[in-house]
Amino acid sequence: MTTADIVGNDWDVLIIGDGSGSSWDIGCGWASVLFQKHQRTRKLFYGSMSCGTSMIAEVMPYLQAMQWFQSTQAKALRETLHKPIIEVSVISDNQTVVRQGNKEIQAGKLSPFWSAWRNLMSEGYRDRFYHLGRQTHPVNALCDYISGQSRLSIQALTLEKMLPGDEPFSLYSICPDL
Repeated sequence: MTTADIVGNDWDVLIIGDGSGSSWDIGCGWASVLFQKHQRTRKLFYGSMSCGTSMIAEVMPYLQAMQWFQSTQAKALRETLHKPIIEVSVISDNQTVVRQGNKEIQAGKLSPFWSAWRNLMSEGYRDRFYHLGRQTHPVNALCDYISGQSRLSIQALTLEKMLPGDEPFSLYSICPDL
């Protein structure tokens, strides 16, 4: 299945991503690739949080990519295309993200993330989310792998591992100058 089979050709920016996480007890990771059709460019994004749910991990790839795009690319693309509205297509393997992104269901606990997304979209974008089964597209499979690696990399950075020992923790034992 090609990307055109999924989203057609009526897009200027396409983001394909994935997230990896579980519960607030462990870290989460994400990855996405942002494609600019008219410039024929692509950019990889990835990141992690020390505490985050699987649903936060599923939303972050798109938010991070669009924040970068808005901050660095949008003005030039609008000038090149001579159009005020940029068409953004998003492909996710998470049906809840797709339905929340398309405003078919309430955002619930993810409201702060969707508020940030809507704020970005109000800067001259029209978005549409598409669902695709997990690892049925090579870019989604890549993002699945990278998001898992991002999640695993942050799990090694815990306070207990960084400051081992049974003695009570004190800010002054680390920063005696304070």
